Amino acid sequence: LLRDYLYERDTSNRYRAFEGPLPGSDDRTWGLEVYSSLIRAINQIKISPVTLRSLHALYEHKRLMTMRVNYLYSNKFIESSSKLIGFFEQIENESLLIRNLFIKYSLNDNFERANLTARLTEVRNLEENCLSVLIDSFYKEL
Repeated sequence: LLRDYLYERDTSNRYRAFEGPLPGSDDRTWGLEVYSSLIRAINQIKISPVTLRSLHALYEHKRLMTMRVNYLYSNKFIESSSKLIGFFEQIENESLLIRNLFIKYSLNDNFERANLTARLTEVRNLEENCLSVLIDSFYKEL
């Protein structure tokens, strides 16, 4: 499933034998592609209130990923340096900052789209690298 997330694939396709893929899944966003969708939403002239919910969901997902990596490490499912955990914490913290900046910018006329999109791109790149390392660490254990 991490590979599906990393390579922006619809995970529901894996379960076709049990249940068809999600209806309307052609127009949905999967995995790391969510960052591109958020950047497009932020760059729209009129920003939808859904964008804030999406940024909050992004932060919650990053928080859960940090907890998962800590769990995997503490239960010896992966051998990880503190660097990997630190990078996931950095992704989580930056996602929270992006969400909070979005709220701040929404409350005044100084909406800094370029700052938000640059931060989202940076987080996406960091997460892509971290996920690759995490996936590789599973195969080292085999």
